[in-house]
Amino acid sequence: MSGQRFTFTDAARAAIDNVSMLVVPTAPDDESYDRARAAAVELATMASCPVVLHDRSDERWTDTPHPEGPYTADDIDPDERGHLIEQMAPFRDAGLDVKAWYASVPAITAILTPVQTLGANGILVPESIDNPKMMDRLQAGDDAGEQVGRVLDQNLERAVHVFVLGDDGTIEVMTTIDNTERPG
Repeated sequence: MSGQRFTFTDAARAAIDNVSMLVVPTAPDDESYDRARAAAVELATMASCPVVLHDRSDERWTDTPHPEGPYTADDIDPDERGHLIEQMAPFRDAGLDVKAWYASVPAITAILTPVQTLGANGILVPESIDNPKMMDRLQAGDDAGEQVGRVLDQNLERAVHVFVLGDDGTIEVMTTIDNTERPG
């Protein structure tokens, strides 16, 4: 995905300055996630913030307890998630702190867990996922950004910027969640 050009809307550029940790969903063999990771390197470099790759490769309802993270590349078993170690390399090469988090349920909205646990305030998702999982497909009519935004809105009481990478390479802030004034 090297060489891809990304365009940030004015609102996205303004929001970047407020991002202190960025979470990005990822999986092996999905070009939409490849594009999102490439955009995340650029966004995180601009924000000078650490990145957490939310690995969706082995989500399932049946594992208990769910191993989640955060993990460094040295913590990851290369026989089980070697793709994740490779995906972390461009972030390290750019001088960024990068960790991994294993998704625990098969839905893009599981990204809420590392956001809540780690206090992340930025998420970057592709507008459309090339190989959506069943739970993603059941969210009829919603793109990944809308799904994530809705779950954040229902569950968080702090600001989180949801950046959406369009298929044309444009990055916009689809939603800024801020429920700090939500009534008790």
